[in-house]
Amino acid sequence: MNGWQTYRIRFAATLVAMAVLGPAHAVWAQGVAPPAVMTDANRYKYLAPYVDPTLKPIDAAKEKSKIRTAENLVRRIFVEPGLLAANKIQFDFYYTRMYLPEFTQTTDAALKNLPIERQKLFYNHLEDCTIPQVHKYLVELILAQMKNIVQDNFHPACRYNAMLIISELNSVEPVTVGPNKTTPEPLIDALPFILEQFEKADNSDAIRLAALLGLVRHLEWDNFRGAGPPFAPAIAPPTRDTIVKDLLALALAKDSPSGRDAAGHEWFRRRAIEGLTHAGYNQVDPAVGAAFETLLKDDSESLAVRCAAAAAIGKVFYAPPARLDPVPTAKELGYLAIVACDKELNRVAKLSKDEIDQLQRLSGAGGYGGYGDSGGIGGLGSGAMRTPGAGASADGGIGGRGGRSGPGGRSGSGSGYPNPSGGRSGYPGSPTEGYGDESGYGVPEDPKQYRFELVRRRLRSRLYAVEIGLSGPEVNTKPAPKPTDPPPAKSSTPRGVEEFARGTPDEAPVGEIIKLVGELVKAVENTDTDIAALEKEVRKNMKPLEQKTRKLAAVTPVEAPSDVPVSPGPPPSAGKTGPASGPPSAPPAGDTPAPPAPAAPPPAAPAPAAPPTPGPASPPPAAAPAAAPASPPVPAPAPSKPAGAAPAPATVPAAPAPASAPAR
Repeated sequence: MNGWQTYRIRFAATLVAMAVLGPAHAVWAQGVAPPAVMTDANRYKYLAPYVDPTLKPIDAAKEKSKIRTAENLVRRIFVEPGLLAANKIQFDFYYTRMYLPEFTQTTDAALKNLPIERQKLFYNHLEDCTIPQVHKYLVELILAQMKNIVQDNFHPACRYNAMLIISELNSVEPVTVGPNKTTPEPLIDALPFILEQFEKADNSDAIRLAALLGLVRHLEWDNFRGAGPPFAPAIAPPTRDTIVKDLLALALAKDSPSGRDAAGHEWFRRRAIEGLTHAGYNQVDPAVGAAFETLLKDDSESLAVRCAAAAAIGKVFYAPPARLDPVPTAKELGYLAIVACDKELNRVAKLSKDEIDQLQRLSGAGGYGGYGDSGGIGGLGSGAMRTPGAGASADGGIGGRGGRSGPGGRSGSGSGYPNPSGGRSGYPGSPTEGYGDESGYGVPEDPKQYRFELVRRRLRSRLYAVEIGLSGPEVNTKPAPKPTDPPPAKSSTPRGVEEFARGTPDEAPVGEIIKLVGELVKAVENTDTDIAALEKEVRKNMKPLEQKTRKLAAVTPVEAPSDVPVSPGPPPSAGKTGPASGPPSAPPAGDTPAPPAPAAPPPAAPAPAAPPTPGPASPPPAAAPAAAPASPPVPAPAPSKPAGAAPAPATVPAAPAPASAPAR
């Protein structure tokens, strides 16, 4: 190779290097250019993705390969000191142009994956970064990008997700594995923006909710900021006072603002109470402590809000000028336990009654019982929580008078209609006896009732809030005292009414209430048969507690059963969600054929409708319910009442009844 050829080769290499490195040097000098801002069909903005979705598969694969290469470099920067300075442009380009624009896409798949991608951002990026300088730089880059998304016309889900990311950013990540575990330190530089978005009146509830969660999180972990005690809180006192003032106003606001339903507003208030609890962990503000007691005593408040206030009383630290009266507070907490149990038991009883009434409206007077030698047509009973057995319908009612088997059959116990305990009961007179297995046409019934465990959990969670208020947040972690143990000393930072009363004349009356609440808890935890037994045990243990506190009100409002799974029975009729008007045994005419009344049959009834009896063809009304023959060939329409019974009440429809029961 002569000198001319060598020169040509070197000149060509120089041109190639200039073509490749020239734009890179320009970007290095000016910073990475932001991605293009696009607009979707709904006029929401989104950042142009690095991989154009219109590219051919082979070209898209090449671009994705570049993303993987850049990501591998970023992984090295996370763990190798000094590598960021030499590769800052690639680091910025990866997050600004390749990764973070994915949080603004508005396709259905992208919106669905936002929660997963948010978790990956923290687990695979921020928590994996072990170099403090790199972590600080990355957090600042993410904060700036997410602020733009929150404040611009991006999709509401993207804005909410970005606000959540800002609320969860940390200046120091937690250590959750190994012997030296540490708590997170929320990014204090993000707190002013979080507070601003929470107070901004024209923000949507989604943004305010994400900001509220951020405020609660900052208050929680600020109590433990630093390597260890004594901790050094980072929230400035003026900022802290502003946050507490805003949360206190929200916690006491009974009326929901425009556009927010009552359930959503209640959830907001409970989160505000949670934030106030964290703010008072080391010293509760007197106004906040008084607000907790106000919410606890207010019978017009929802049960969830009152339980949140009860738990807050046991978690905060009362010190002058804040004060706590042990005996009155303990009585209010004990009374709340009674109210919680009463409302839950009344709620499930009303729910069961509504379901039974609904089934009666849909199926007529009730399911048909078995055809015993004296078994007529049985109606639905009122004992919805009984376990079905022979001679009883699957929902607890009577499934056939007498229940004695006729020729070729068994005792009647199945109603043949959907029952509120799940599934369907068996055919009339079938060997399933109302349990609805493969011999019937439904699923096997749960002997413990399908909502039994849900009721126990709801009761236990509300009683747990009362226990926290009485004995502090460690109520379930304290070892049971032994008779030989010395009495425990009063804590230097008492939490819970029990600690405040310890060593004072209030200790005995407070201890009695704590013991009675404990008996109520045992009744809920140890009764594992059915709701009827649970109600019996709970109400039995409510009475002694009522004597120590006060009696329940005569009428207790029942909460809507919105958090209970839909009954497996048929859906409710349009516009009918409560019990049917009138007696349950009087369904409206036209639903299904009703059983015949024992009164005199209508004149137009055909002659074959009467069962073959040795008596006259048209007996007088008093003699109509005569004894049936020993072996009737077909089910007779004879009434279920024995001979000589009084006529049916006037609530039975007067429309002509069918000549015989329909074949099942």
